[in-house]
Amino acid sequence: MMGMDDVTPRIEAARHVADQARMYAQDAHDALDGLEGVDREAAIARLAAEGRRRIAEAALLAAEAARDAAEVAQLAAEAALGVVEVAQAGAESSRAVAEAAQAVAEIGRAGAEDAAREAELARRHLQEFLAMAAHDISGPLTLIAGYTDLLAAPVTSPDERDALVEGIRVATLQVTRLVEDVMDAGRVGAGEFRLRPEPLDLVALVRRVAGGQQTTSDRHRIVVDAPERLDGEWDPVRLGQVMVNLVSNAIKYSPDGGEVRIDVGREGDAALVRVADRGRGIRAADVRLLFRPFARLLRPEERGEVAGAGLGLYISHGIVLAHGGSIRAESEGPGAGSEFSVRLPLRARA
Repeated sequence: MMGMDDVTPRIEAARHVADQARMYAQDAHDALDGLEGVDREAAIARLAAEGRRRIAEAALLAAEAARDAAEVAQLAAEAALGVVEVAQAGAESSRAVAEAAQAVAEIGRAGAEDAAREAELARRHLQEFLAMAAHDISGPLTLIAGYTDLLAAPVTSPDERDALVEGIRVATLQVTRLVEDVMDAGRVGAGEFRLRPEPLDLVALVRRVAGGQQTTSDRHRIVVDAPERLDGEWDPVRLGQVMVNLVSNAIKYSPDGGEVRIDVGREGDAALVRVADRGRGIRAADVRLLFRPFARLLRPEERGEVAGAGLGLYISHGIVLAHGGSIRAESEGPGAGSEFSVRLPLRARA
Protein backbone atom coordinates (compact mmCIF):
# COMPACT_ATOMS: atom_id res chain seq x y z
CA MET A 1 0.00 0.00 0.00
CA MET A 2 1.35 3.46 -0.94
CA GLY A 3 2.06 5.77 1.96
CA MET A 4 3.45 9.25 2.49
CA ASP A 5 6.83 7.73 3.34
CA ASP A 6 6.94 6.34 -0.24
CA VAL A 7 5.93 9.65 -1.89
CA THR A 8 8.20 12.06 -0.02
CA PRO A 9 11.51 10.80 -1.57
CA ARG A 10 10.12 11.31 -5.10
CA ILE A 11 9.00 14.83 -4.31
CA GLU A 12 12.45 15.64 -2.86
CA ALA A 13 14.13 14.13 -5.94
CA ALA A 14 11.98 16.29 -8.25
CA ARG A 15 12.89 19.39 -6.24
CA HIS A 16 16.57 18.46 -6.43
CA VAL A 17 16.45 18.01 -10.21
CA ALA A 18 14.61 21.31 -10.59
CA ASP A 19 17.19 23.07 -8.43
CA GLN A 20 20.02 21.58 -10.50
CA ALA A 21 18.26 22.72 -13.69
CA ARG A 22 18.09 26.28 -12.39
CA MET A 23 21.76 26.12 -11.34
CA TYR A 24 22.66 24.71 -14.75
CA ALA A 25 20.81 27.52 -16.46
CA GLN A 26 22.79 30.09 -14.41
CA ASP A 27 26.07 28.29 -15.15
CA ALA A 28 25.19 28.17 -18.86
CA HIS A 29 24.43 31.89 -18.83
CA ASP A 30 27.79 32.61 -17.24
CA ALA A 31 29.61 30.33 -19.73
CA LEU A 32 28.09 32.10 -22.74
CA ASP A 33 29.33 35.51 -21.68
CA GLY A 34 32.83 34.84 -23.12
CA LEU A 35 31.75 33.22 -26.40
CA GLU A 36 30.99 34.87 -29.74
CA GLY A 37 30.01 33.83 -33.22
CA VAL A 38 29.83 30.21 -34.17
CA ASP A 39 31.21 28.96 -30.90
CA ARG A 40 28.53 30.85 -29.03
CA GLU A 41 25.67 29.41 -31.13
CA ALA A 42 27.01 25.85 -30.82
CA ALA A 43 27.33 26.23 -27.06
CA ILE A 44 23.81 27.64 -26.81
CA ALA A 45 22.40 24.64 -28.73
CA ARG A 46 24.32 22.19 -26.55
CA LEU A 47 23.30 23.88 -23.29
CA ALA A 48 19.68 24.16 -24.42
CA ALA A 49 19.52 20.43 -25.16
CA GLU A 50 20.98 19.62 -21.74
CA GLY A 51 18.57 22.04 -20.10
CA ARG A 52 15.56 20.44 -21.83
CA ARG A 53 16.73 17.01 -20.69
CA ARG A 54 17.02 18.11 -17.11
CA ILE A 55 13.66 19.90 -17.21
CA ALA A 56 12.03 16.76 -18.67
CA GLU A 57 13.58 14.66 -15.92
CA ALA A 58 12.29 17.07 -13.29
CA ALA A 59 8.84 17.10 -14.92
CA LEU A 60 8.73 13.29 -14.97
CA LEU A 61 9.67 13.07 -11.29
CA ALA A 62 7.11 15.75 -10.46
CA ALA A 63 4.39 13.86 -12.39
CA GLU A 64 5.23 10.61 -10.58
CA ALA A 65 5.16 12.41 -7.24
CA ALA A 66 1.82 14.00 -8.11
CA ARG A 67 0.41 10.61 -9.14
CA ASP A 68 1.69 9.04 -5.92
CA ALA A 69 0.26 11.88 -3.91
CA ALA A 70 -3.12 11.40 -5.59
CA GLU A 71 -2.98 7.69 -4.81
CA VAL A 72 -2.17 8.43 -1.18
CA ALA A 73 -5.04 10.90 -1.05
CA GLN A 74 -7.39 8.29 -2.47
CA LEU A 75 -6.17 5.69 0.06
CA ALA A 76 -6.63 8.21 2.84
CA ALA A 77 -10.17 8.89 1.65
CA GLU A 78 -10.91 5.14 1.52
CA ALA A 79 -9.44 4.71 5.01
CA ALA A 80 -11.62 7.53 6.28
CA LEU A 81 -14.64 5.92 4.64
CA GLY A 82 -13.66 2.62 6.26
CA VAL A 83 -13.46 4.31 9.65
CA VAL A 84 -16.92 5.75 9.10
CA GLU A 85 -18.27 2.33 8.07
CA VAL A 86 -16.65 0.70 11.10
CA ALA A 87 -18.19 3.35 13.31
CA GLN A 88 -21.58 2.78 11.70
CA ALA A 89 -21.18 -1.00 12.08
CA GLY A 90 -20.21 -0.50 15.70
CA ALA A 91 -23.28 1.62 16.28
CA GLU A 92 -25.50 -0.95 14.54
CA SER A 93 -23.83 -3.75 16.53
CA SER A 94 -24.39 -1.86 19.76
CA ARG A 95 -28.01 -1.30 18.80
CA ALA A 96 -28.39 -5.00 17.90
CA VAL A 97 -26.82 -6.01 21.20
CA ALA A 98 -29.16 -3.70 23.05
CA GLU A 99 -32.17 -5.08 21.16
CA ALA A 100 -31.01 -8.65 21.83
CA ALA A 101 -30.56 -7.89 25.51
CA GLN A 102 -34.04 -6.38 25.62
CA ALA A 103 -35.47 -9.45 23.83
CA VAL A 104 -33.71 -11.77 26.29
CA ALA A 105 -35.06 -9.73 29.17
CA GLU A 106 -38.57 -9.93 27.73
CA ILE A 107 -38.22 -13.69 27.21
CA GLY A 108 -36.97 -14.08 30.77
CA ARG A 109 -39.84 -11.99 32.08
CA ALA A 110 -42.35 -13.98 30.03
CA GLY A 111 -40.75 -17.23 31.20
CA ALA A 112 -40.96 -16.11 34.80
CA GLU A 113 -44.60 -15.17 34.33
CA ASP A 114 -45.33 -18.55 32.70
CA ALA A 115 -43.51 -20.35 35.51
CA ALA A 116 -45.48 -18.39 38.08
CA ARG A 117 -48.74 -19.26 36.35
CA GLU A 118 -47.74 -22.94 36.12
CA ALA A 119 -46.77 -22.94 39.79
CA GLU A 120 -50.07 -21.35 40.77
CA LEU A 121 -51.98 -23.83 38.59
CA ALA A 122 -50.06 -26.74 40.12
CA ARG A 123 -50.74 -25.43 43.62
CA ARG A 124 -54.45 -25.10 42.87
CA HIS A 125 -54.61 -28.57 41.32
CA LEU A 126 -52.83 -30.04 44.33
CA GLN A 127 -55.29 -28.39 46.70
CA GLU A 128 -58.24 -29.64 44.64
CA PHE A 129 -56.73 -33.10 44.50
CA LEU A 130 -56.22 -33.20 48.25
CA ALA A 131 -59.83 -32.13 48.74
CA MET A 132 -61.00 -34.79 46.29
CA ALA A 133 -58.78 -37.46 47.87
CA ALA A 134 -60.06 -36.55 51.35
CA HIS A 135 -63.62 -36.88 50.06
CA ASP A 136 -62.88 -40.21 48.36
CA ILE A 137 -61.25 -41.56 51.51
CA SER A 138 -63.83 -40.22 53.94
CA GLY A 139 -66.66 -42.11 52.25
CA PRO A 140 -65.18 -45.62 52.62
CA LEU A 141 -63.84 -44.81 56.08
CA THR A 142 -67.32 -43.73 57.18
CA LEU A 143 -68.71 -47.01 55.86
CA ILE A 144 -66.00 -48.99 57.64
CA ALA A 145 -66.77 -47.21 60.92
CA GLY A 146 -70.49 -47.80 60.52
CA TYR A 147 -70.11 -51.47 59.57
CA THR A 148 -67.77 -51.99 62.55
CA ASP A 149 -70.33 -50.54 64.93
CA LEU A 150 -73.01 -52.83 63.48
CA LEU A 151 -70.74 -55.85 63.83
CA ALA A 152 -70.42 -55.08 67.54
CA ALA A 153 -74.22 -55.16 67.98
CA PRO A 154 -75.37 -58.40 69.68
CA VAL A 155 -78.47 -58.75 67.47
CA THR A 156 -76.50 -59.17 64.24
CA SER A 157 -77.32 -62.41 62.40
CA PRO A 158 -74.66 -64.51 60.64
CA ASP A 159 -75.90 -63.39 57.22
CA GLU A 160 -75.84 -59.76 58.27
CA ARG A 161 -72.36 -60.19 59.69
CA ASP A 162 -71.15 -61.65 56.37
CA ALA A 163 -72.64 -58.71 54.47
CA LEU A 164 -71.01 -56.21 56.83
CA VAL A 165 -67.64 -57.92 56.53
CA GLU A 166 -67.93 -57.81 52.73
CA GLY A 167 -68.80 -54.12 52.93
CA ILE A 168 -65.73 -53.46 55.06
CA ARG A 169 -63.58 -55.40 52.61
CA VAL A 170 -64.85 -53.42 49.60
CA ALA A 171 -64.46 -50.08 51.40
CA THR A 172 -60.94 -51.02 52.47
CA LEU A 173 -60.05 -51.87 48.87
CA GLN A 174 -61.30 -48.45 47.75
CA VAL A 175 -59.06 -46.68 50.25
CA THR A 176 -56.13 -48.94 49.40
CA ARG A 177 -56.58 -48.31 45.68
CA LEU A 178 -56.52 -44.54 46.15
CA VAL A 179 -53.40 -44.69 48.34
CA GLU A 180 -51.66 -46.96 45.83
CA ASP A 181 -52.57 -44.60 42.98
CA VAL A 182 -51.03 -41.66 44.80
CA MET A 183 -47.88 -43.65 45.55
CA ASP A 184 -47.62 -44.89 41.96
CA ALA A 185 -48.09 -41.35 40.63
CA GLY A 186 -45.25 -40.22 42.86
CA ARG A 187 -42.99 -42.99 41.53
CA VAL A 188 -43.84 -42.11 37.91
CA GLY A 189 -43.15 -38.41 38.51
CA ALA A 190 -39.83 -39.20 40.20
CA GLY A 191 -38.77 -41.64 37.47
CA GLU A 192 -38.51 -44.45 40.03
CA PHE A 193 -41.02 -46.83 38.49
CA ARG A 194 -39.65 -50.38 38.53
CA LEU A 195 -40.91 -53.39 36.57
CA ARG A 196 -40.67 -57.11 37.15
CA PRO A 197 -41.06 -58.57 33.64
CA GLU A 198 -41.66 -62.27 33.15
CA PRO A 199 -43.03 -64.53 30.38
CA LEU A 200 -46.69 -63.67 29.88
CA ASP A 201 -49.56 -64.50 27.52
CA LEU A 202 -51.05 -61.07 26.79
CA VAL A 203 -54.28 -62.54 25.42
CA ALA A 204 -54.92 -64.49 28.63
CA LEU A 205 -54.29 -61.33 30.67
CA VAL A 206 -56.70 -59.28 28.56
CA ARG A 207 -59.44 -61.92 28.73
CA ARG A 208 -59.05 -62.16 32.50
CA VAL A 209 -59.37 -58.38 32.87
CA ALA A 210 -62.35 -58.28 30.48
CA GLY A 211 -64.11 -60.99 32.48
CA GLY A 212 -63.55 -59.17 35.76
CA GLN A 213 -64.75 -55.84 34.39
CA GLN A 214 -67.82 -57.42 32.79
CA THR A 215 -69.09 -58.30 36.28
CA THR A 216 -69.14 -54.58 37.18
CA SER A 217 -71.79 -53.64 34.61
CA ASP A 218 -74.79 -55.34 33.07
CA ARG A 219 -75.32 -52.40 30.68
CA HIS A 220 -72.12 -52.97 28.76
CA ARG A 221 -70.94 -55.83 26.59
CA ILE A 222 -67.19 -56.37 26.49
CA VAL A 223 -66.01 -58.02 23.29
CA VAL A 224 -62.45 -59.34 22.89
CA ASP A 225 -61.00 -59.97 19.42
CA ALA A 226 -57.62 -61.65 19.84
CA PRO A 227 -55.52 -64.58 18.61
CA GLU A 228 -55.24 -67.70 20.72
CA ARG A 229 -52.02 -66.49 22.35
CA LEU A 230 -49.57 -63.62 22.21
CA ASP A 231 -46.47 -64.31 24.26
CA GLY A 232 -43.95 -61.77 25.46
CA GLU A 233 -42.11 -60.58 28.55
CA TRP A 234 -43.93 -57.96 30.58
CA ASP A 235 -44.73 -57.14 34.19
CA PRO A 236 -48.08 -58.96 34.68
CA VAL A 237 -49.20 -56.90 37.68
CA ARG A 238 -48.44 -53.52 36.13
CA LEU A 239 -49.72 -54.45 32.68
CA GLY A 240 -52.89 -55.78 34.29
CA GLN A 241 -53.20 -52.40 36.02
CA VAL A 242 -53.08 -50.66 32.62
CA MET A 243 -55.71 -52.95 31.11
CA VAL A 244 -58.03 -52.56 34.10
CA ASN A 245 -57.71 -48.78 33.88
CA LEU A 246 -58.48 -48.64 30.16
CA VAL A 247 -61.43 -51.04 30.27
CA SER A 248 -62.92 -49.52 33.43
CA ASN A 249 -62.61 -46.06 31.88
CA ALA A 250 -64.41 -47.29 28.76
CA ILE A 251 -67.28 -48.45 30.99
CA LYS A 252 -67.17 -45.36 33.20
CA TYR A 253 -67.31 -42.94 30.26
CA SER A 254 -70.14 -44.84 28.53
CA PRO A 255 -72.90 -44.13 31.03
CA ASP A 256 -75.61 -45.24 28.59
CA GLY A 257 -74.01 -48.66 28.17
CA GLY A 258 -73.10 -50.28 24.88
CA GLU A 259 -70.18 -52.24 23.50
CA VAL A 260 -66.61 -52.01 24.72
CA ARG A 261 -64.29 -53.60 22.20
CA ILE A 262 -60.77 -54.89 22.92
CA ASP A 263 -58.56 -55.83 19.97
CA VAL A 264 -55.26 -57.61 20.57
CA GLY A 265 -52.73 -58.31 17.83
CA ARG A 266 -49.10 -58.24 16.84
CA GLU A 267 -47.36 -55.75 14.55
CA GLY A 268 -43.78 -56.70 13.81
CA ASP A 269 -41.87 -56.99 17.07
CA ALA A 270 -44.60 -55.31 19.09
CA ALA A 271 -47.94 -56.22 20.64
CA LEU A 272 -50.87 -53.86 20.06
CA VAL A 273 -53.96 -53.54 22.27
CA ARG A 274 -56.87 -51.25 21.36
CA VAL A 275 -59.72 -50.48 23.76
CA ALA A 276 -62.66 -48.67 22.13
CA ASP A 277 -66.01 -47.51 23.46
CA ARG A 278 -69.07 -45.72 22.11
CA GLY A 279 -69.37 -43.32 25.01
CA ARG A 280 -69.11 -39.59 25.49
CA GLY A 281 -65.90 -39.14 23.52
CA ILE A 282 -63.14 -36.60 24.08
CA ARG A 283 -62.79 -33.04 22.89
CA ALA A 284 -59.73 -32.41 20.72
CA ALA A 285 -58.40 -29.85 23.21
CA ASP A 286 -58.59 -32.41 26.02
CA VAL A 287 -56.70 -35.25 24.33
CA ARG A 288 -53.33 -33.70 25.20
CA LEU A 289 -54.37 -33.46 28.86
CA LEU A 290 -55.35 -37.09 29.33
CA PHE A 291 -51.96 -38.43 30.39
CA ARG A 292 -51.12 -35.60 32.78
CA PRO A 293 -51.53 -36.02 36.54
CA PHE A 294 -54.89 -34.94 37.93
CA ALA A 295 -56.21 -34.84 34.36
CA ARG A 296 -59.80 -34.82 35.53
CA LEU A 297 -59.15 -31.61 37.46
CA LEU A 298 -58.10 -30.02 34.16
CA ARG A 299 -61.48 -30.89 32.62
CA PRO A 300 -64.07 -28.98 34.66
CA GLU A 301 -67.06 -30.69 33.08
CA GLU A 302 -66.04 -33.97 34.74
CA ARG A 303 -65.72 -32.67 38.28
CA GLY A 304 -68.32 -34.31 40.47
CA GLU A 305 -69.53 -36.54 37.61
CA VAL A 306 -66.88 -39.27 37.61
CA ALA A 307 -65.31 -40.82 40.69
CA GLY A 308 -61.56 -40.86 41.15
CA ALA A 309 -58.65 -38.48 41.27
CA GLY A 310 -57.72 -38.67 37.59
CA LEU A 311 -54.42 -40.47 38.12
CA GLY A 312 -55.19 -43.70 36.27
CA LEU A 313 -54.13 -42.67 32.77
CA TYR A 314 -51.09 -40.84 34.09
CA ILE A 315 -49.95 -44.00 35.88
CA SER A 316 -50.83 -46.19 32.87
CA HIS A 317 -48.77 -43.90 30.66
CA GLY A 318 -45.80 -44.29 33.02
CA ILE A 319 -46.17 -48.09 33.09
CA VAL A 320 -46.29 -48.35 29.29
CA LEU A 321 -43.28 -46.05 28.89
CA ALA A 322 -41.36 -48.11 31.46
CA HIS A 323 -41.99 -51.14 29.21
CA GLY A 324 -40.50 -49.21 26.29
CA GLY A 325 -43.91 -48.81 24.65
CA SER A 326 -46.34 -46.03 23.81
CA ILE A 327 -49.96 -45.18 24.51
CA ARG A 328 -52.25 -42.75 22.71
CA ALA A 329 -55.88 -41.67 22.67
CA GLU A 330 -58.11 -40.88 19.71
CA SER A 331 -61.64 -39.53 19.46
CA GLU A 332 -63.70 -37.80 16.82
CA GLY A 333 -65.19 -35.56 19.48
CA PRO A 334 -67.97 -35.45 22.07
CA GLY A 335 -70.50 -38.23 21.67
CA ALA A 336 -68.32 -40.17 19.21
CA GLY A 337 -66.63 -42.54 21.66
CA SER A 338 -62.90 -42.97 22.07
CA GLU A 339 -60.11 -45.45 21.43
CA PHE A 340 -56.94 -46.01 23.42
CA SER A 341 -54.02 -47.83 21.80
CA VAL A 342 -51.14 -49.45 23.65
CA ARG A 343 -48.06 -50.62 21.76
CA LEU A 344 -45.58 -52.81 23.65
CA PRO A 345 -42.29 -54.36 22.57
CA LEU A 346 -42.44 -58.13 23.03
CA ARG A 347 -39.66 -57.83 25.57
CA ALA A 348 -39.92 -55.11 28.20
CA ARG A 349 -36.83 -53.05 28.94
CA ALA A 350 -34.86 -54.37 31.90
